[in-house]
Amino acid sequence: MLAGPVVATAAIVLATASTLANDRHALNGLFCNTKAQVEMVFKEAGRGIPFQGVVEMVNQDKVVCVHATKVRYVVRNIGSVSTMVSRGSQLNIYEATLTGLIVGGNSRPIEPPLQIFFVPTERLPSAVLLRGA
Repeated sequence: MLAGPVVATAAIVLATASTLANDRHALNGLFCNTKAQVEMVFKEAGRGIPFQGVVEMVNQDKVVCVHATKVRYVVRNIGSVSTMVSRGSQLNIYEATLTGLIVGGNSRPIEPPLQIFFVPTERLPSAVLLRGA
C-alpha cells in the first residue's frame, strides 16, 4: 500500500533534483578546463603558494584556469565529480556546461557552450550533487 506514495515522492524528488541540476547558476570561484587543473591549483595553494600565483603558474602556456571574483560564470547541468581536502577544508569539484558570463551586470553568451570544471565560492543546492552520484 505504501509503494504508490513512496514512488510518487521519489519521482517528485528526482524531478526537482533534475530541474535544479539543469537550472542556470551564476557563480564565482575557480574554473578550469580539466579536473586535474583544478586539483593542481588547490594542491599547490595548500603548500602555501598564494592562490593567484598558482593560477598564473598553471596558465603559463595558455589560459586554462580563471579565479573569477568579479565576473560570474553562468553554468548549467552541474554535477559533482569528486571531493578533495585543501588547507583542512573539504572541497567539491563540479563539472558543468558553461553557457555565459556576467560582466558588470551584462550577460555575455558563450557559443558554443563549453564543459568546465570548478570549485564555486558559493554553496550549491544539495540536489545538484545527484548528477555525479
